[in-house]
Amino acid sequence: MKKIWSRTLRPGEKWSGNIGRGKYIHFKALGDDANVSMLMYNMLDTSERYNMPDTLKAQFISSLTKGNVLMSDNGRVLASIVRTALDGMIRSQDIRQGFLPMKNTERQLTRR
Repeated sequence: MKKIWSRTLRPGEKWSGNIGRGKYIHFKALGDDANVSMLMYNMLDTSERYNMPDTLKAQFISSLTKGNVLMSDNGRVLASIVRTALDGMIRSQDIRQGFLPMKNTERQLTRR
């Protein structure tokens, strides 16, 4: 897929933007213990946002991997995971006891 825009974020830096349907966003960790926090909204209806409990519950899963979808609080798909480099798994801090920093290399998401 052709890269049309690139941005490197420094630790603690924030970014927001609209990612339209059918577009691809790639997250790449530049350090061994880098993490990303993300909040997604439906750009046509900002009252609809990403919901971790519904995402896990609807798919009967406890962690995210390639092929899983990220769902809104209205039960609609906001994005899907098309590839991970974490042995196929993205762990959710939301459902773990305490905080354990992840060692990761790349995360990739695409809107459906």
